[in-house]
Amino acid sequence: MKKDNHLKFDIGDPVAKFLYEKMQLSPLRFAIIWTMVVVALSFLTAILTHTLFTSALGQGLMNDWVWWVWSLLFTPVIAGYYLWSSCAIDGVVFGLEESEILSILEEDKNAVMSYFKNPWWKILAIFMMVVIGVLYFQTREALAGFASTSIAAKLVTSFTYSILAYFATMLIVNLIINYWAIRRIVQDKELNINPLHPDRCGGLKILSDYSIKVVYLNAIFGILVSISAYRLVSIGSIWASIFLVILYLSVATISFFAPLSTAHEEMQEAKTKLLLNLGKQFWNEYLAAHKAVSDSEALKDEITKIKQLRELYDLTQDFPVWPFDTTTLRRFFITISSPLIPAIIGLLIETVSNRIFLR
Repeated sequence: MKKDNHLKFDIGDPVAKFLYEKMQLSPLRFAIIWTMVVVALSFLTAILTHTLFTSALGQGLMNDWVWWVWSLLFTPVIAGYYLWSSCAIDGVVFGLEESEILSILEEDKNAVMSYFKNPWWKILAIFMMVVIGVLYFQTREALAGFASTSIAAKLVTSFTYSILAYFATMLIVNLIINYWAIRRIVQDKELNINPLHPDRCGGLKILSDYSIKVVYLNAIFGILVSISAYRLVSIGSIWASIFLVILYLSVATISFFAPLSTAHEEMQEAKTKLLLNLGKQFWNEYLAAHKAVSDSEALKDEITKIKQLRELYDLTQDFPVWPFDTTTLRRFFITISSPLIPAIIGLLIETVSNRIFLR
């Protein structure tokens, strides 16, 4: 993202634009501030309604571990990524222009802005905010927790979760729009790939940086998947657990490779064109060498050219066709698998214990 906190694109979301441009908030700062607001409102409500600790009124705030997990883990992640996803395409476009790998046309920029400014996205987010808020309020009585201890607690938590629903909806929408925006910008463009670029991605590392950040988001929710999978196996729903894990790995993989796939197609095409051109030159020189068999000096020159073309061809074969390096790929695999490790270890321990003690 640009340091002056001025968006090149009108993203169409007045909330994100206000937070980023007017308030000058980074995604991290906003995540921290919003989490503090949520915690402060809940603490104030708990103190005023005497529900800070578990009592006859119900489970207190300090004893509601579900609320703490959502408030200290998922709330800042969703809030921070909401603001980041709203501004990420601005940084991607800026990085591509800086790399001079391709020329971004004005019509492409206008098309990207039209994606974001579609009013239906805001309508959808507001609709989800209202629906989630109402459903959360109406279902609190049936679920034990801080939110069910008083009407004030229900109102405050319903309000904070409805706002979080808006952030989450816009986050998903932004990630989808960002994919189409990157595809519009990169597709059918002639890429000036620099195989010796310091980023080891042909100059397109900005795309892999974007993708790996999306994978980090998936990994956070992978923790929830890991816990759910463990609980499903514990009650005998093994196939449901396997389906949940496969779904998580599929979404994480698509989230990483989808934004990179458009650049991959163009990088592959650019490399193929270079190889075909070298192949034609090689064949022309090879035919010339045959004609120069009777002239030793001319033949020697043609053979030298053929060897040089062969070396150049082999060098071109090593050009990257994916905008990421091995380090990024390794980070991807480690990131998506790490949340599942605790569940796997827990299941192994439980399986071994059952076999030992049930003999």
